[in-house]
Amino acid sequence: MHVRSLPGDTEAEKSLILARGRLFLMVFPLEVFCCYAREDQDMLRHLKKHLAPLVREGQITIWSDINLNAGVEWEKELHQHLESADIILLLISPDFMDSDYCYSIEMGRAITRHKAGSAQVIPVLLRPTFWRNAPFAKLQMVPRDAKPVASWLDRDDAFHDVTVQVDQVVSKLQTQQTQLDVPWLDDVPVIGDLPPETAATRPRQVGEDEVEALEAARKTSSHIFSPGKQWWKFPDRPWVHTAHAFGYLSSTSPGNMPMVIRSAGNIPGDPTLKNARVTIALDRLRIASYPGKGIHHILVHFYAQNQISEKTEDLHFSAAYRVREEEHAALRGYPVFVGLQVGNEGIRLGVRTINVKNDQDEALLTLLGSNGFKNGLHLTTMVQPALVPLSEIALGLAKMLLTHHNNISVQDINLDLDFSTLLTRPHLAEGSYLAIQIPQSLISVWDWEKWVYHPVSGLVVKRDDHQQTLPYNYLVFSICRYEGS
Repeated sequence: MHVRSLPGDTEAEKSLILARGRLFLMVFPLEVFCCYAREDQDMLRHLKKHLAPLVREGQITIWSDINLNAGVEWEKELHQHLESADIILLLISPDFMDSDYCYSIEMGRAITRHKAGSAQVIPVLLRPTFWRNAPFAKLQMVPRDAKPVASWLDRDDAFHDVTVQVDQVVSKLQTQQTQLDVPWLDDVPVIGDLPPETAATRPRQVGEDEVEALEAARKTSSHIFSPGKQWWKFPDRPWVHTAHAFGYLSSTSPGNMPMVIRSAGNIPGDPTLKNARVTIALDRLRIASYPGKGIHHILVHFYAQNQISEKTEDLHFSAAYRVREEEHAALRGYPVFVGLQVGNEGIRLGVRTINVKNDQDEALLTLLGSNGFKNGLHLTTMVQPALVPLSEIALGLAKMLLTHHNNISVQDINLDLDFSTLLTRPHLAEGSYLAIQIPQSLISVWDWEKWVYHPVSGLVVKRDDHQQTLPYNYLVFSICRYEGS
């Protein structure tokens, strides 16, 4: 990245601030979903008036079925907001407990999301109600002391207390979203590594059709969750796999003919690259299938270690792409790290892809297309002190997107390229590397000789049938010697 100064030229960039060594990012309003019985609509309106200052401050948005417009598919829209909400208010009353829809459907889904950590549920006790054995009984009830709103001498006092406690939850969630101080993304697993309850909610959030069948099968199955189990309805979806096979394409392969793919562990390392500078670029991003349909907005986050003097420097860079299902991103030779210093042991690389389905994150993805970010991280022309904050911005951006609902981490690639002669390790040489997302069961039997690479189309196809394309997600990145001064 050629740096004019620290980011701040655009409104999106001004929202990225470094303070006291930590990265603070722009905060989007949290969505509050109100689950209530129709008999309590007047009390809902009263509560919304008290929450109005938080709305005006841009801290929250509020949604309930009062917001439904004429002619919309009310149940579909209601479930969309129930899935995307950050905070879910359960407005508890005898009528709420008596409603099958409120109790079994809306509240049932809310409690599932709360247990999975994807939403915060707050029970609001409106009227005296027997709730001791309810699913929400272990959650903190508001107003304070679980005193029903209707029992307060002044209902304004009661709703003010509710608002104060909602504000505290909002502040806590915003802090979790914006104060990011982690070296990498290991604490946020890809969807294939998520716990059962959480994994089952993610395809629903981005519109996968089979989720209802998945959940119905799960309720009647005694099997432990695993993508390999029969009740998991996405066993063949490329995005559920957690393993990667690494191939290599020689930089000297001629013309437009199909290229032989070799295992990255079956090539000799180039020792002349020790302590040299290299450029790493992204050449292909192929999406066979990601959660959801149509056009995917994908953040690709890169990590590398830069060897300077006698110390190692962690570097991060992010780029955003629009890719239609079963197609490539519109890129070739997209610079990532320009002038990266290779150590005596080689290079350590990491790549994480995030399927962004949260509409509010478009401003952040637009930021990554600005002039300051689209030319890669230039390590030779950049003032050294600027590297750390810019790298932290990239990491913080990826981390923040992962905290937003509907965004799903799909691929996690970790690759150490060295100069050893061990066949179990990938080796460093000039050329291109393929990282293909495959089932764990294929790692030990994967055979690169069955596939070839078409340099013009960027497709990996069967060697004996060029019409048969590789049915997995993959990316291709190149490494070449840096030619600058």
